[in-house]
Amino acid sequence: MNTNQKTHLHDLEDILGAVYGLADMLEQSGSHEGSEDEAPALSRFHRGCMTTAIKHLANRASSLVDIIGEQEASKAGGTDAK
Repeated sequence: MNTNQKTHLHDLEDILGAVYGLADMLEQSGSHEGSEDEAPALSRFHRGCMTTAIKHLANRASSLVDIIGEQEASKAGGTDAK
């Protein structure tokens, strides 16, 4: 595995951590919605922003997976892509 691939894998780990954190926040916010004595932790707008952020992170992760796959295919074909 070359340095670029290691960097991409580290980026993927960061993205996965961010997605997990955002999903946890959304889950916690949703668990308070039925409670009349508590205000919602996140407004509809903030939940929408978080959903958009999750989608962007997922798209970036997908791009990194594609890059790593292309590099592996090039490496298997005899050229070392960087």
